[in-house]
Amino acid sequence: MCLGAVLLLYGARYVKTAGTEDAELVFGRAFDFSVSVPSEEPEKTGQDAEARAGPGSVPSETAAESAEDESRRIYVHISGAVRNPGVYEMGENDRVFHLIEKAGGFTEEADRGAVNQAAYVHDGEQIRIPCEYEVPEEDGEARDPRININLAGREELMSLPGIGAAKAEAILEYRKKNGSFQKPEDLMNVSGIGESLFEKLRDRIRI
Repeated sequence: MCLGAVLLLYGARYVKTAGTEDAELVFGRAFDFSVSVPSEEPEKTGQDAEARAGPGSVPSETAAESAEDESRRIYVHISGAVRNPGVYEMGENDRVFHLIEKAGGFTEEADRGAVNQAAYVHDGEQIRIPCEYEVPEEDGEARDPRININLAGREELMSLPGIGAAKAEAILEYRKKNGSFQKPEDLMNVSGIGESLFEKLRDRIRI
């Protein structure tokens, strides 16, 4: 307390102002006895950084994983004797049997041993599942196994499901009277061949 008073008196001086007898106490030096403590910003943790980033932000690692997952997507076309042929999104480590499962599985006519179901699928490729009645030619390419209803004779027509001797004769008679079939659906114009039978024949005939 005494030290403060001495310092205060030491820093003051009396100055006479013009035109007055009173003395005014003027402080020539101000003393600040307050102690300043340097502020230290607390170390920011990973949780604090995430909080500042906001709820909508995505950590860089998550974004990188998302980009990596995107690069792993491939698209493969499957056709032929499967229930739902088309283009499917697959993983880069998926195999042919995974693709067949996605396409609804084999149809009853599928030649299940014609493709390697354990093989990996590849981006942009097409995999065709053949039917059992498809016969490969000597050069390795499969010929069209469908029966041409404009050229087939009686015996060949009778090889079709649901076509016996009577219906085969009816088809031959129709061709004789009306000429060639213009489209496969014209076969339903033949007596005894309705829509349900035609659906069984659709994939086995051509013009």
